[in-house]
Amino acid sequence: FQFEAISEEDIAALIRRALEDERGLKSFGATIDDDAIAFLATTSDGDARRALTALEIAVISQSTESKEPVRITLDIAQQS
Repeated sequence: FQFEAISEEDIAALIRRALEDERGLKSFGATIDDDAIAFLATTSDGDARRALTALEIAVISQSTESKEPVRITLDIAQQS
């Protein structure tokens, strides 16, 4: 197998879909700032799995038992 890097635009679209998909992170009601998406897309180096893992860490680490909507900012994305 030979893996090729995915474009930053495709990774950004994947991140958005993951937050909107019932099978993804939709149940958290999370939103993400554009600069946080750009950061995750850039730092994932074309690796969709890396971007999704960082997104999942960011969302789960910010979720609370009170079920308040989660907002992923650039700072939170950088920490994840």
